[in-house]
Amino acid sequence: MKIDVKGHFIPLMAYYRALVLMDPENAQTPTSVLEERDLDSVLVDVEAFRPVEIFNKNLAAECSRK
Repeated sequence: MKIDVKGHFIPLMAYYRALVLMDPENAQTPTSVLEERDLDSVLVDVEAFRPVEIFNKNLAAECSRK
């Protein structure tokens, strides 16, 4: 199921971190999730993501702004 996040994401708004929800069983990564939802991964440091919590089978990861 693809969720429309564009209405909830304001790229011009200042932020210091982003939380990315992904499904490791489907080989999702922070980069693949951002690309799949047409969000700009240039501003988010997905290489230094930190796992935060597991919800059911989904992993929440914290990413910093570049």
